[in-house]
Amino acid sequence: MADCGRMCLDCAALCRLCVVLMSRGSAFAPRICELCAEICEQCASMCSSCDSERCQQCAAVCRKCVEECRKFVTSAVTAA
Repeated sequence: MADCGRMCLDCAALCRLCVVLMSRGSAFAPRICELCAEICEQCASMCSSCDSERCQQCAAVCRKCVEECRKFVTSAVTAA
């Protein structure tokens, strides 16, 4: 469970960084979003294996984040 908690904290920190970079139009946002999608995918996988309702909710939010990050990265590449 401790590993899951650390993963969730890492994931949340990277998600916050993505928001900051995206909101100011940083050129680094697409690369950070790629990493964010990767970490959110791992977090979703880890949390989905737990019985806790909180972990199940985390997994669902992480899967949505993966989807949105990948959309952002695809649109950034297309616009370039």
